[in-house]
Amino acid sequence: MYQQGSNDVLRLLSDPELEELLQLYALKSGIDSFQYLFIYTQLQWNKKLREKHIDEQDEKWISFRKKFYTHVNGDFRKYGTYVCLHQDLIQSVTFHTWQPNCNELLECLENTNLIQWKNEALLINVAPECSEIVKNLVQRKGGAIRRARSCQGLIFKRTNSLNFNKTSIPDGYELGKVQEKHADLIHSLWANNKEGSLDYIRGHIKINKSVGLYEASSNELVGWIFQNEFSGIAILQVLPTHQRKGFGRILVEALTAIIAETERIPVTAWVVVGNVKSETLLQKVGFERAVVYEWIQLENVANKL
Repeated sequence: MYQQGSNDVLRLLSDPELEELLQLYALKSGIDSFQYLFIYTQLQWNKKLREKHIDEQDEKWISFRKKFYTHVNGDFRKYGTYVCLHQDLIQSVTFHTWQPNCNELLECLENTNLIQWKNEALLINVAPECSEIVKNLVQRKGGAIRRARSCQGLIFKRTNSLNFNKTSIPDGYELGKVQEKHADLIHSLWANNKEGSLDYIRGHIKINKSVGLYEASSNELVGWIFQNEFSGIAILQVLPTHQRKGFGRILVEALTAIIAETERIPVTAWVVVGNVKSETLLQKVGFERAVVYEWIQLENVANKL
């Protein structure tokens, strides 16, 4: 039975509770943990959206409003159990607990009505010890797995970020923040773009840290990189006409330094296991392997019934 007035096993956490959960993860797992950084970034986004007086119902900003839940009858302070749901073009689901048998978390996943098991939900950062259990749960819920990819989480500790030697920028180029007028270009070349994702790019430009590489003579944007929801680096791109010149490394180093200098957190990055090119670049800069999690994309079974 759930608490009076609740019709679901999941209870939404308030911002003060989310702040408390953040501190619990700092003590339990450290600020280098991806769970800490995920919660940290959402709290930062919440603050920036309030400062800009952006209405909570404004769908242009839906990509930056993740909701964190815990067991309605549990105490998140005991096991740090949370389920994060984010509804954009598809639903993304992230979850974690430090309870050894994961019982509280599994009860949440098993009994909630809020997860779209049959409608293309993306399960993010599924820990190896939970992977098979979660995949079996997908089947019991009538869902199907389209693709499961192992992703390597890499980390660059803040102390290293403050002290490393950055590659010199070649003559004729300069670094600066990405400008909103470049959103269409960035979106058109982004490998993960889809209908409606242009607002995601525009939002990153407005509230997140970014670095653009410009030709000094024309002020043409030739490369870019953004900070993502794990306070890490993402959406790295260099125009085909300017590749093989070391610009990718320059962009990675520049954003890594900015994050380290302005926030008291490490810098992270995710690459699909087997993406040797991207991982090699990150390791040259100084990133180190930290974890391997699975990202599980579900099928749209609902439309096939």
